[in-house]
Amino acid sequence: LKVGGRMILKRMVLPPALIIYIILILGTYKKTSKQKLFIVSMIYFISVFIIMMTFFPIPVDHGLLEYNRNMGLQCINNLVPFRMIYHIIKSESVIVVIYQIGGNLMLLFPLGYLIPIVTDKKIDLKRIILIMFCITFCIENMQFIIGQILNFNYRCFDVDDMILNTSGGILGYLMLKKTYHIIRKYIKIPYFENEINII
Repeated sequence: LKVGGRMILKRMVLPPALIIYIILILGTYKKTSKQKLFIVSMIYFISVFIIMMTFFPIPVDHGLLEYNRNMGLQCINNLVPFRMIYHIIKSESVIVVIYQIGGNLMLLFPLGYLIPIVTDKKIDLKRIILIMFCITFCIENMQFIIGQILNFNYRCFDVDDMILNTSGGILGYLMLKKTYHIIRKYIKIPYFENEINII
């Protein structure tokens, strides 16, 4: 993908994200405990980071889009499970494997860890799988929709990304189960103490 021309950059997301955060905090900080507010803030900024990493930069310059189309630089959508994972591993490049597979695994790992802490309902493994799948499904579909609007696949709809993202969220949840006895010493959240049954 050629870089140049007009693009909606990652850094352009931060100012509106900060404004929204301040508005939300001003409306809820008196009603929410400091511990829960801290976790919710982490989830918010991690979500902003995920949006920045998965959607931006977005090419909007007509000349840039036309150049990339003519050069055949469009991403190819993948609907075959494990096909891209296989090709990445087969590339024998440790850096590529770490960046592509490790990066996709880590993308939703923090949310899998943090979401069960702040929710008012019990989150078991089945629910965390559903939540993580829905999040990554929305990401992939939004990438596809933006590509259709631009008439250029600047990002790919990749079922392997969904598999890795969901797996990363599951790993985050399993890590929460393993570290719960440590967390409860520092963060006292009623949901931990009264409802979640993970130890």
